Amino acid sequence: MSKITDHKLIGSNYLEWSKTIRLYLRSIDKDDHLTDDPPEETNDSRKIWLREDARLFLQIRNSIDNEVISLINHCELVKELMGYLEFLYSGKDNISRIYDVCKAFYRAEKQDKSLMNYFMAFKKTYEELNVLLPFSPDVKVQQRQREQMAIMSFLAGLSSEFDSAKSQVLSGSDVSSLQDVFTRVLRTETTSSTPLNSALVSRNNSAPERNSTPSGFKGGNSQGPDNRTPNSGSIMCNYCKKPGHTKFECRKLQFKNRQQHSANIASTSDASDKSVLISADEFAKFSRYQETLKSSSSSVTAIADS
Repeated sequence: MSKITDHKLIGSNYLEWSKTIRLYLRSIDKDDHLTDDPPEETNDSRKIWLREDARLFLQIRNSIDNEVISLINHCELVKELMGYLEFLYSGKDNISRIYDVCKAFYRAEKQDKSLMNYFMAFKKTYEELNVLLPFSPDVKVQQRQREQMAIMSFLAGLSSEFDSAKSQVLSGSDVSSLQDVFTRVLRTETTSSTPLNSALVSRNNSAPERNSTPSGFKGGNSQGPDNRTPNSGSIMCNYCKKPGHTKFECRKLQFKNRQQHSANIASTSDASDKSVLISADEFAKFSRYQETLKSSSSSVTAIADS
């Protein structure tokens, strides 16, 4: 049995291959086998039609690669065979395929190809786009195609961080509108960012409060070891032992810390190499000692004068 073309169908060349098959059937006035069912009559006309269909079927089958033939063993009529191959390889109603072709069409690049090769590649993409989104006089069909093209352009512009959302949209059987796609992408983005935000919140809540400033003051909503309850009536300061505030809010402790800070500054302000850094307690003792010396000196002077 002869074959129609030497360029056998391998899948990726479906558009060119199917065009050749259809042209051949039209040239011998048998293209009705692509659309018609066998006649219902039981006379000779039905037998003749079935015999012609079987001959064409075998010719088409011989024009298909062996790896593809295993997929069509259940087909018996030309109409059934060509319809199934169209379903497998044309990409019609295949959202993912429409996306790939639209992306190649709207973002075509010459790169290192010659002008002729670039034009032929672009023309091939254009023809495939016409197969996936064929021209129609129906206004509703045109509106649907226009919406699909807008959706594909929107998805093509998304960065890699939205690949998961893009895959979910393209794996579906249909996309109703651009607004619906945006909502789905936004929902996916929000869902994917929730675990990270939850982890940050958990980490911040579990981190202990630290006295990082000289005054040791934190906001009234701090949750430190001295403030484990929002009920101010049960709060007790661990420093001054007075209720109504925490150790971090204790004014007495803040005043002491400021004194310590001032004493440290005063003790280190001397630029000489013999300056010594002392604590606030040592400075207080030294001050009292100085006062004692002054008192003793005054007493001795008074006795001497008398």
